[in-house]
Amino acid sequence: MGATYKPDSNFVWTDLSSYDTAASRRFYEAVFGWKSYGMGRIDAEPSDRFGMDHVNYHIATLSDQPAAGIFDMPPFFQEIKMPPFWMSYLAVDDIEAVVARAGDIAGVTIDVEPTAFGDGTMVLIRDPLGAGFTCYDGPNIDAKGDGSQSGRMVWNELITESILAVEQFYREVLGFDLVEDNGHDGNRVKLTNGAGEEVAGIQEVDASIRSKKVYWVPFFSVDGLAELTSRVNSAGGTQISKTAYGGSLNSAIYYDNTGAVFGVAETGARYRDVRPWYRKSF
Repeated sequence: MGATYKPDSNFVWTDLSSYDTAASRRFYEAVFGWKSYGMGRIDAEPSDRFGMDHVNYHIATLSDQPAAGIFDMPPFFQEIKMPPFWMSYLAVDDIEAVVARAGDIAGVTIDVEPTAFGDGTMVLIRDPLGAGFTCYDGPNIDAKGDGSQSGRMVWNELITESILAVEQFYREVLGFDLVEDNGHDGNRVKLTNGAGEEVAGIQEVDASIRSKKVYWVPFFSVDGLAELTSRVNSAGGTQISKTAYGGSLNSAIYYDNTGAVFGVAETGARYRDVRPWYRKSF
């Protein structure tokens, strides 16, 4: 999917678990211009406890290149009434080492043990407060954009109740440095990897805004927020919040037409020469 290399310690893929994949596909086609096609049912491991062999997976594309995945909510999550959600995928060097380090941190859970994912291996981890994301170890997956194409994932943000409660996990298990974002009054940090690249953020958000859950949110690039919001509303979605960065760069978080949370950030042609633009803007 995309590049022929794996950019370590960076978010490289995202997919949506949906109770109505037809409705989800229509929504994102209207909002981002995605086209999607079915990949058939997932070939689950014998040890799978989520019922993934009952799940149909769809690839959403932009300009014939993979942008994201959309698939049926697994039966286990349906039973526990999990709301629809976007999953963020983080590329790592050694997935077994990540799992071993995660076992030393109180409150961390491994929802899915190391499992085949394409030509690589994945594991679904929940941080000490319960925010889930997937680690990926393998080649040939990088759907993250540079801001030049509207509708492509460009950023990932953890919406949580306490940075202090999760910082040890992200430092010691994943090797990130946490850098305070001075523009957010102590309630936001940026994650930098071993190469010094800003690859994600963690933000403390009151439960009255984020609901009771904590979660990772993928952000997709858009040329203009006002036009995007109009498309979201027309397609049955709702804006949750909006943030201005530096007085000119806007971002927003939305519910889609099924209740899944996703984000967008204004990019456009003026950011194309910044490589990558999000290291400067967030």
